[in-house]
Amino acid sequence: MKVRGRLLIFLLIASLFCVVSFADEKVYTEYVYSGDEFIFDEDDFSVRLSVNEKILVIKNDYEGISVQIEECEITAYYKYCFYNTVVDFSNDLGKLHDYTGEVMPALNVTITSLKPDIEIKRTASKTKPFTFEEVLITTTFTNNGRKDVNIRYDENITSPAKLLSCKGCTAMGDKLIYVATLPRGSEKIIEYRINPQDMDKLVLSPTFSYESDILNGTISVASITIEPVKALSITYSGSKKPIIEDEIEAELIFKNNDPDETAKYVTTLYFDDDLVFSSSDNDVVVEDDKLMIGGSLSAGEEKTYEFLILSKKSGAKNIFFETDYRLGNQELSVNDTLDFESLVQKPKIEFDILTEMYSDMPNHLGLVVDNYDSINGFKDMYVTVSVDGVFDENFIIPFLKFGREVNAYNRNFTILSKSAKDVKATINMSYKTVYDEIISHVETKTIKVKPTQDVISITHELEDYKQAEGDLIVSTFITSNDIITQIFNVSEDVIGADILTNDGRELFDYSVYTKSDYLYVEPKSTKKTYSYIARKIDNDQATIKTKTSIKGINNVYLATHYYLINFSDKTIKSSGSNLSVTSGSGFNEVVLVEEESSGVIQENIEIEETHTYEAKEEIIAPVQKETKKEETTNTQEQTSTLKEDTTPTKKNFFQKIWEVILSFF
Repeated sequence: MKVRGRLLIFLLIASLFCVVSFADEKVYTEYVYSGDEFIFDEDDFSVRLSVNEKILVIKNDYEGISVQIEECEITAYYKYCFYNTVVDFSNDLGKLHDYTGEVMPALNVTITSLKPDIEIKRTASKTKPFTFEEVLITTTFTNNGRKDVNIRYDENITSPAKLLSCKGCTAMGDKLIYVATLPRGSEKIIEYRINPQDMDKLVLSPTFSYESDILNGTISVASITIEPVKALSITYSGSKKPIIEDEIEAELIFKNNDPDETAKYVTTLYFDDDLVFSSSDNDVVVEDDKLMIGGSLSAGEEKTYEFLILSKKSGAKNIFFETDYRLGNQELSVNDTLDFESLVQKPKIEFDILTEMYSDMPNHLGLVVDNYDSINGFKDMYVTVSVDGVFDENFIIPFLKFGREVNAYNRNFTILSKSAKDVKATINMSYKTVYDEIISHVETKTIKVKPTQDVISITHELEDYKQAEGDLIVSTFITSNDIITQIFNVSEDVIGADILTNDGRELFDYSVYTKSDYLYVEPKSTKKTYSYIARKIDNDQATIKTKTSIKGINNVYLATHYYLINFSDKTIKSSGSNLSVTSGSGFNEVVLVEEESSGVIQENIEIEETHTYEAKEEIIAPVQKETKKEETTNTQEQTSTLKEDTTPTKKNFFQKIWEVILSFF
């Protein structure tokens, strides 16, 4: 009797313990019907009731299980309980089937989640601290599930913010790591301190992962944003676009953001020597290249200092200022840069060239100087165009007004090389603003030159000739990889095998059949050139020799590719290639330039020479940009022609026109 009493007390305590321990568990408690589908704990569930209404089958994303009425079943993920079926139409417990009309009882079911249930809470002591203040971040991890889990918490503190200390976790430089086992129903806390310093915004976004005996995963942790406030803020008020020889009225506004302490400060501004500062304020001292302001502000006070800025020439006008100040017992400093807009707007340099080409195939080099969006003019624009350091061409654009675009260089060239190589193409420009400031622009592009034979890609397809054992149908496909190169005079020889036509007839003069002057492969296209039957003679192997002619700028080439057929395993593979020059100058590792060129610069001019070029200029409204650009280019080309009409060639041309006119009289 005593044993039974003790057992009863133990069961009551155990029941109470279960109620207390799992009061906050995730539990699904609903009346459902056979055939229902629902979502619980981010999983999809479905239920089916047996005909005798004694067994309930429950399925989810992980498992399927049957539960007897008035019983419970436990798996690694969930605890399932099927209590009873209820038919009580007055309380909406039970319904009639829409089609059969039979009674469908409501099912009294509970599902308890056994998956990890981890809660993460983070708090910051301040989200808008002063830049010198520390911020305490407290993170609490709570395991509300029924399983023990291993957790890992990582966070990087973005520079220049600093991780000062870490309580309960591990600090490694500016990174903190926390690894622990979190038993069910428990919580753990870590604390760490940071200094956001001079950052405008610091976003704290850690990563969190967990691992249990049934499930691994990650949990998204809400970010905390820290926006530091400067105790002493300095604001510039005024235009940031200086105008030559025109004064700008400007202000520096100092504010003490601390609600309790007085701030005493000394600020020094450093600026370019082409700027002139002046001020009538007694607290402002101006020297040759710096300006100094000293004073004090009570808690929450604001003060404005006025001064004038005069720009003597164009260019960047960046001002650096540093402030040392005392706030209470804190010795602090503020450094900042004030970026002005640059008066000079450089023209756009458009360097147009193909960065991949084949040896002895044409490439185009173009240079456009676009000054359309600028409000500045430029003069004495010396330009050097070079490719691989082998040829250099120099010319000058004497004067480029605003709102103009110049097609400064336009020429085709080619590079001869037996092997693959990288070639540097460079433009080097030096020019002056209307204020005689010198501006430079250097731009280099790498051209990857591929051997001429790489223009061709050859593939073969093999298939059984079903009329005779061991015979293979061979099809040859030739691809031209270049956008302008045409391959012609394709021929093919087969050594070590008999060749038949596709209908099985033997060819007595295969060379006539496979050597045709009418086989052409268009640029960037693939063509099926041959299809025939190959029959082995003695050996299992035969050789295909495919010849193609390629026309370059300087030479005509014969490219020969060799392929080995294996009749036993019905394969074909490349066995090498070579390239030879059939006509032309041969392989010289030089850059060749075509004589014909176009653009406003019609001749090459040495930098030392004096050259004048004037294009007919007219003001163009920005809204008409595209049309006016075209008109301007045409006008420049026409004007360039007129400027050079004193050369002997031009004189003969106009003399002939004059003679034609006189012939009418």
